[in-house]
Amino acid sequence: MEEMNLLRSTVNRLEALALPYCITGSFASNYYGNPRLTHDLDIIIAMNENQIDAFFEVFSKGGYVDKDAIREAIRQKDMFNVIYSQVGLKIDFWVCKESPFDLEMFGRRKKVEIAENLEAFIASPEDVILSKLLWAEKTHSDRQIEDAKGVYEVQEGNLDMDYLKTWAAKLNLASDLEKLIKSPPPNTF
Repeated sequence: MEEMNLLRSTVNRLEALALPYCITGSFASNYYGNPRLTHDLDIIIAMNENQIDAFFEVFSKGGYVDKDAIREAIRQKDMFNVIYSQVGLKIDFWVCKESPFDLEMFGRRKKVEIAENLEAFIASPEDVILSKLLWAEKTHSDRQIEDAKGVYEVQEGNLDMDYLKTWAAKLNLASDLEKLIKSPPPNTF
């Protein structure tokens, strides 16, 4: 439950700062697919150097964040984190990249009710699948494939398959997506 409290607090802070954001990663795959334990939040933000001081002021209360790491992440279009060691959680903030896929994913984010009295912007299920496949390719992690498969299985009838297949081809993930679609569901006892 600590993770949900952290998410609620984070969303409130980002909205108070008027920073556009998009929840992604394991939390997004848990929302759309098969839940699994995670100890971090992944959030894409659209942020520039003029917003560093305000961000730092808001997020350094109760957590550890490094201004230089924020500045470097903005310059490199990379990631920085805020660590809440007292509860064993962290938030990975990913500065939105300017690649066509990243901009498309950020533009397609949708506001949904994640929990009672908590609406937040989250990546679409199609974009969660694609980003999980991208991460699987980079990290060779079966967990990423399992997350993507879970989202696909739960959302199968609701997915925009044309979008999914078009972007999979553009991202050189067409064969990975095809394997994911054709793989049998896991055995459940």
